[in-house]
Amino acid sequence: MNINTIMSAAKFGLYRGGLLLSKHSPEILVTLGIAGTVASTVMACKATLKVEALLKESEEKVAEVKQGLETLDRETYSEEDSMRDLTQVYAERVADLIKLYGPALLVGSISIACIASSHYILAKRGTALLAAYNLLSESYKQYRKNVELTHGKEVDQEHLFHKLTTKTVEGANGEDTEIVTAVSEGAYNFIFDDRYLTYKPYTTDNMLFLRSQQNTANDMLFTRGHVFLNEVFDLLGMPRTDYGQCVGWVNNREGDSYIGYIDFGIYDPNANPRLGNEMIEGNKSWTSGIGLNFNVDGPILDLI
Repeated sequence: MNINTIMSAAKFGLYRGGLLLSKHSPEILVTLGIAGTVASTVMACKATLKVEALLKESEEKVAEVKQGLETLDRETYSEEDSMRDLTQVYAERVADLIKLYGPALLVGSISIACIASSHYILAKRGTALLAAYNLLSESYKQYRKNVELTHGKEVDQEHLFHKLTTKTVEGANGEDTEIVTAVSEGAYNFIFDDRYLTYKPYTTDNMLFLRSQQNTANDMLFTRGHVFLNEVFDLLGMPRTDYGQCVGWVNNREGDSYIGYIDFGIYDPNANPRLGNEMIEGNKSWTSGIGLNFNVDGPILDLI
């Protein structure tokens, strides 16, 4: 191994180490801040144990100055002299207190700075991630619009978004029958099926339930002005998600009216007779539910 290889490996390790340090800097700063806060508290407690002796010594000096003012004649020790001595005593007291509590205050200040820096870094990263999300979301929406313009809305809904697949099976009369199944789920598109306790055996009942809960969600949006996606999941009996506590809908005022609405994007299987037939025939696999596509506005805290 020659010197160039060693230097190259060292440089690579240095840059990688710097990147890892930058990546984990918020956690490191918070840890240092917490540790420093504890340390400054301990140091302040230890300093407090010495305060009594320091104040006692200072009070003795003040008593000496007052005694000199009372016992000595004004030509020897005037009031101006006593004021000067008292000022010096009080100044020394303040200086001693600063020396006593200074280290604790310094460590505490650095700890607060570490915690504040961690928050600043996380806030900047959150802003960057939000900008990236918005860019990706807009690109995806534009992509779907282009698909609709080029191939039609049916192609977008059935073959691309819900990814309907067709298979041929032999029917009861010996003839081949095409069956369509929906197999796609994503961040905001779901298959509402018998995995959830609120799912009913009949498609009509499920459609009525979904539209009713959609109306309830819109009433919440109109009344409160915001709804999180996890709250909609609660209405539907679906499990919450991590992103569901951040994204949702916002209903802002525009003059005397409100703008914004919640749409579950319900894909009615009755609109596709083959998919509906599969459900009627009793296929209870997760691929035979009702498609949902929530039209979330994105992370709503940024929209308020």
